[in-house]
Amino acid sequence: MKLSFKKAEPFWSTLSESSYLSAACAGNQTCGKCRITLVQGTMPITDTEKRLLSKEEIKAGIRLACCHEKAEEDIAISINQETGFRILGSLQKQVFANKTQKGIGIAIDLGTTTVVMAYIDRKTGEVLWEDAFVNPQRSFGADVITRIQYCNEHGVTSLQTILLQRMIKSVRIFQSRFPREITCIYVCGNPAMAHIFQGVDPRKISEYPYTCPITETQILTDNWFQLPMSVPITILPHFSAFVGGDILAGIISLSTRMKEHTMLLDLGTNGELVLCHHGKMYVTSTAAGPAFEGGNMKHGMAATDGAIYQIRYENGWCFNTIGNTKPIGICGSGYMEGIAELLRMKDMDETGYLKQTCQLSANVSIVQEDIRNFQLAKSAIRTGIESLLATCQLTASDIQHVYIAGGFGKALKIQTLITLGILPAAFLGRCSIIGNSALQGTIQIMQTNALSKAETLQKEGVCVELAQQEGFMDTYMKHMWFLYETDHSM
Repeated sequence: MKLSFKKAEPFWSTLSESSYLSAACAGNQTCGKCRITLVQGTMPITDTEKRLLSKEEIKAGIRLACCHEKAEEDIAISINQETGFRILGSLQKQVFANKTQKGIGIAIDLGTTTVVMAYIDRKTGEVLWEDAFVNPQRSFGADVITRIQYCNEHGVTSLQTILLQRMIKSVRIFQSRFPREITCIYVCGNPAMAHIFQGVDPRKISEYPYTCPITETQILTDNWFQLPMSVPITILPHFSAFVGGDILAGIISLSTRMKEHTMLLDLGTNGELVLCHHGKMYVTSTAAGPAFEGGNMKHGMAATDGAIYQIRYENGWCFNTIGNTKPIGICGSGYMEGIAELLRMKDMDETGYLKQTCQLSANVSIVQEDIRNFQLAKSAIRTGIESLLATCQLTASDIQHVYIAGGFGKALKIQTLITLGILPAAFLGRCSIIGNSALQGTIQIMQTNALSKAETLQKEGVCVELAQQEGFMDTYMKHMWFLYETDHSM
């Protein structure tokens, strides 16, 4: 995409607020993700660009949009950030039918990194369309805390508006293809995303004592989606300030499979975990960050065409890309496999020290900073698992089955997760990858009138605060290292 700006025209703010590009740091000049290419005109090199860009990139005209608030002269730039989104392992074409219902229902998984909107024929249960896209709020930050900080300084309106605009676009595209009546909308998401969606100030979520302004089910009647007639928008309830309706929907999706000593792990940005013990659901959130979804990584990207999702070493680095196209970056499952291979090849030691940059192609590599960001995410998940086990006085061997949710699809291998220490070795042979359980559960609630069941689960859930657990920091630091079984028959 090529864009032109006139002298003194707002630059970074225009690009971010229009969803043309995103930056994990919300424009604070720390992540280096808001890359653009100068096509015409001049843009002086800043110290930040010298620090975050290579000499080759600067020579090729690469600049960081956040370093140039206004154009100093008439310029033209090109943008090459991903604009679409493909999730490996999408919904089945047929879900729960409900012969008593009519029209179209929309189930929305409102994720920090990803938004998925599924359009369901309520009577037949047919999935007519599944629209998945990068959350446009990434322009204001990659994680929940960064976005809440933005809301503290600038208010919630910008983030709410940019999201609703993209959702309305999705609805209009659908209605141009299927001119049928939409009768209900169900939304799940983590508490911060749900509050911002409603235009509610989320700052209490990030301030001690970390309270959630709204935990109960919300049914909105305002015509936010600009439909011919207003339809109810149901927002699922939350367990706590950090454990939301998305993991609640995930529990519903498993239904009777969520038995005694069963775990559900959602490896998304918030890293929400559930353990069923003595008939109760123990829940926690690990704040894993976006590394598992390609965020905060030098060449990380969402799971779009051109994303490397499988990596192996066979007399040189080999990889597969989504869509079998030229590689332009690495998504979450690609980083997992690549880092596991670096460990196997002894190109990375147990501390995470990388002997040399892993150059996969001319423009795509895994660097030391990627490893450090990945270690933070993987230790957060593992610490959450250990804390839930300790709370229930269980060991990993006591767990009967583990369901792993997320946008990885079949690309992710359980052995890779164990090799990296994300999962205990005792989980091998007891895991199932189930895809987007949050979306599946939201559809199930919508189609089977299971909202009251979800509300009962929410009221009975036991929230585990990780930072208050004895030995939390020691456990967290321990699992930063790669000191695990290394059977790499993946």
